[in-house]
Amino acid sequence: MSDSSKKNLTKNDIAWEKIFEQYQVLENISERGSFEIDAGTINQFRESRLMAKFDHHVNLPRIFQQNSLSILPISRSRYILGHFDAYFRVNYHPEIEPIPVTFPSYIESLDYET
Repeated sequence: MSDSSKKNLTKNDIAWEKIFEQYQVLENISERGSFEIDAGTINQFRESRLMAKFDHHVNLPRIFQQNSLSILPISRSRYILGHFDAYFRVNYHPEIEPIPVTFPSYIESLDYET
């Protein structure tokens, strides 16, 4: 990896690259179809709660993106890595107009303008 591409790595990227190397993650996925890892193992490199939650596919660590991998929890302390699509693509239809709705006057809410 070149010096310029290393500069753009996040702490998660660096930790996941170490995990992939030490535990031969890609080889295991290639042989078995997936790789399971526990939070304790991830915690040796960086906090698992920071390493295993990605709200959108663009937030995945570089090594996941480069190898078309995702991570999902399978228990409170175990995760599975593999070639599966964990993100649903939403297609918006701009031609659909929203329907205005008037709320009943007895419903109270916060005034978002103040």
